[in-house]
Amino acid sequence: MNNLFEYINSIDPKSILISSHINMDPDGLSSAIALSFLLKKFGIKSKIKIYSDNFTLITKKIIEFFNLKDNFINSISNIKPDLIILVDVSNIEIIGNVKDFIINKTPFIIIDHHAFMQNKDYLPIFSIIKEDYCSTSEIIFEVFESLNLELGILEGKILLLGIIYDTKHFIIATNNTFYIINKILSLGIDYKEVSKLLRYPMEYSEKIARLKAGNRAKIYTIENWVLATSEVSSYEASACRGLIVMGADVAIVRSIKNNELRISLRSTQQFYEKTNISMSDISNEIAKMFSESNGNNLTGGGHSSAAGINGNITDKNIIKTIVELIKDKLKNKF
Repeated sequence: MNNLFEYINSIDPKSILISSHINMDPDGLSSAIALSFLLKKFGIKSKIKIYSDNFTLITKKIIEFFNLKDNFINSISNIKPDLIILVDVSNIEIIGNVKDFIINKTPFIIIDHHAFMQNKDYLPIFSIIKEDYCSTSEIIFEVFESLNLELGILEGKILLLGIIYDTKHFIIATNNTFYIINKILSLGIDYKEVSKLLRYPMEYSEKIARLKAGNRAKIYTIENWVLATSEVSSYEASACRGLIVMGADVAIVRSIKNNELRISLRSTQQFYEKTNISMSDISNEIAKMFSESNGNNLTGGGHSSAAGINGNITDKNIIKTIVELIKDKLKNKF
């Protein structure tokens, strides 16, 4: 851990840009915010800003509640960072406009709990990857500990949110997760007060999207597992989660808006644990397959039980191909 900060000091960047994946979620937000505080506490004198092309509704709520807007910049068109730090990113294809800096050879660092998809053309100058961790927020917490830096109340609350979110309220937590949670709560943080920030009332249009997804769902039974596919015009991720709640082991929901494809993939934790089939792997394979065959630019990435595919393709066979890929993988397992 110390090597990271020694390296940053050695290159002495005047400005650092911290970013995460498109639609930055609470783990990406928590990691980015806490890391920015950590860099300052360590004595890094660089100008530090955070950027994301977009945020989830929950992330926006957290930013507003903790008054964190000043930590972010709304545009990167007029800046030229000396160093980029990516958190909670499995693939540089899912970071949006920040990728342009990397294409133009701005050095970048990765801190993540996902397996990072290496691209020989764009290699990080430093990385901390811990795949056995449930969230990037846990890794950032351990950086604080390893450097003997005091974790403040605000940083503790922020990291707690990231951990709760990415462990699905501790469903996939490890013993190490609970060790970290205990350390954070010992600061005097009220768990109920913080965790309620991850709840929000569902909007009318989101409710309709979920109901339409259920009504349009196609059901497949493969090796005693239930797969459900559907299509909506928006809220595909929420609709996908809704299908899982209704009983699907795997859900795949597509939306197309302004010729932009968005596919959400979800699975139950039981499905992943029993089959070792990762939605992130599926999304990456499909993105690569269709990009190579059709010349389209698709990107995939995510977690073992939650992932997405984005791009400029309207090929309706893509859902069928995802189902066939999962079917083949299941048949090879049993």
